[in-house]
Amino acid sequence: MNPSGKSPVCILHEYVQHTLRVQPRYIFKELESANMPYGAIVMINDMEYGSGYGSSKKQAKSEAAKAALEILIPKMKMFPPE
Repeated sequence: MNPSGKSPVCILHEYVQHTLRVQPRYIFKELESANMPYGAIVMINDMEYGSGYGSSKKQAKSEAAKAALEILIPKMKMFPPE
């Protein structure tokens, strides 16, 4: 798996497909926060692996994927803090 140039969502999808032979599932929720109105949770085999928040569903999904990757591949530190 070559993560360079790929989004966290893409890397997570490839990793989970390759190692667990399943697809990650995202659950979205709308929050009352004005600056972070969206939340996302990554589910893999009906277990929560990460959550993220953002100003858009896309950003929340990306943050959730990063959180899941930190759990699944702790040594992968390729995402600089934003």
